[in-house]
Amino acid sequence: MRERNALLLAAGYAPLYSDAAWNSDEMKSVSRALERMIAQHEPYPAIVMDRYWNVLLTNNAAPRFFNGFIDMSARAPPRNMLHLMFDPKGMRPFVAGWEVLAKALIQRVHREAVGHIVDQKTKDLVTDLLAYPDVQPDWRAPERLSALPMIPMSFVKDGALMNYFFPDHHGRDPPDHRCAGTSNRMHVPGR
Repeated sequence: MRERNALLLAAGYAPLYSDAAWNSDEMKSVSRALERMIAQHEPYPAIVMDRYWNVLLTNNAAPRFFNGFIDMSARAPPRNMLHLMFDPKGMRPFVAGWEVLAKALIQRVHREAVGHIVDQKTKDLVTDLLAYPDVQPDWRAPERLSALPMIPMSFVKDGALMNYFFPDHHGRDPPDHRCAGTSNRMHVPGR
């Protein structure tokens, strides 16, 4: 709808669709619904992100989970999930198979931009991610969709492995606000 508004404006027409902030007065019912949804995921972490992967909302379990690895208060808001995963001072040291996850996340950003207007913020985000150490140059180009249908995440701390299954959109248009938790599952083997 955002792109349709841009086309309407370019043609000299007024935009048809609201582009209100997620927490504006006109979006209060949506905000309350999101808050209820992520609260229902307790005791599992759940987050809501914008199209740039900035965290908008979390349930109580999400900060507890991430603070088990790093001090989240040391990271200035808005916290960005992609930077958190790519940053060597963030979650990266705790990600089992970081290269596989990082490549899959970059490919997901590529897929989310396919067929859409790639704005400057998205370009800047990808450029920033590609600047982290050990990011491979060939990750700059998008791969075929079938190559990475799901993004598995596994975290390791004190010898314990925690598997987190992150849903992918399988080529469909992603929503602007994701509730990462709707079909996610956290599995801690032997616990």
